[in-house]
Amino acid sequence: MKVRRRNPLLSFGSEFRSRALVLATALCIGSSCTPTSQHYEIHTPELTCDEANRFVHDAVVGLGRVITGFKLAKPGEPGYVRVKQGETGAEPAATVKITCDAAGAHIVTDEGGLSSDKRLSRGVYLSVTGRAGLSANKHQEAAAVKSESVQKADALEGKPSAVAPPPARRRVEEKKAKGVVLELAPVYGFATVLDFEADLSAAGVLPVKVTLTNATSRVYEFDPADITLRQRGSRQRARPMTPTQVVGKLEATAARLESEEGDGSGEAATDGAASLGDIDAAAGKVKELRLRPVRMNPGLLHSGFLYYPLAEYDRARLTLIDVATGETEGFLVDF
Repeated sequence: MKVRRRNPLLSFGSEFRSRALVLATALCIGSSCTPTSQHYEIHTPELTCDEANRFVHDAVVGLGRVITGFKLAKPGEPGYVRVKQGETGAEPAATVKITCDAAGAHIVTDEGGLSSDKRLSRGVYLSVTGRAGLSANKHQEAAAVKSESVQKADALEGKPSAVAPPPARRRVEEKKAKGVVLELAPVYGFATVLDFEADLSAAGVLPVKVTLTNATSRVYEFDPADITLRQRGSRQRARPMTPTQVVGKLEATAARLESEEGDGSGEAATDGAASLGDIDAAAGKVKELRLRPVRMNPGLLHSGFLYYPLAEYDRARLTLIDVATGETEGFLVDF
């Protein structure tokens, strides 16, 4: 009868591995094996889909990252903000995914690899929760809204929803405006997707949010076509484009991108016309949000968008007609 002698070194190694496995299992159970990245996910009923889109966009821009793609999230239709990684862009792009359902808004950042330092995930998490007035600690405890199914299960178990109240608004001293106040806010790049569901900048269009306040006792006639912009460093002036012209530029750009996608040329060929966004929805938004002519009675606040060829502008000129005298008054605004 042949007896095999047990190797003590092998026995020690096997016992060590067994104990390590038991220890790892115990640690895993104790910590729920939650990856670090999941701590930076946001699942909350306190954000609307529109707020989620805007807060994520503003968070990425605030972090100094370059956005390379933006699809607006809608209820039942996922969206994303794609972000350039590294100086050369050779690394896989990071993606901040946005979904909306009956449980609320869900924001998950994928930085494209386990080796990532999660700097983007953490930055987006802190920025969005800060803008939304959500407490970071209480937000992490409110995991009951991670998904619709989890929310329903928690509701059956009677788990409370832990949501922090919004921060108190700071008192702002009101300053009474005098005269006619004109405010201009140009919208560049992927920020145009937030209002128009398409990238107007890619089509060579600059939307400008215009807000007019009549802080006088007089009545004025106002025509948006009378607002001209001066290109920076020149005397060239631009008048507003019509909604039809804007939609035409969007359609022409989409056709060009489709042709580039077909022959594989150009950087934009990776996404083709889809990179522009929803052109049909944009056509409706451009018309709906445009600034319209109006009779400006005392105290009236009037706002909307005007559309100009994409360029850098430094001054706007506005003309109004005083209804009582019929005289034309001009105003200059630097921005």
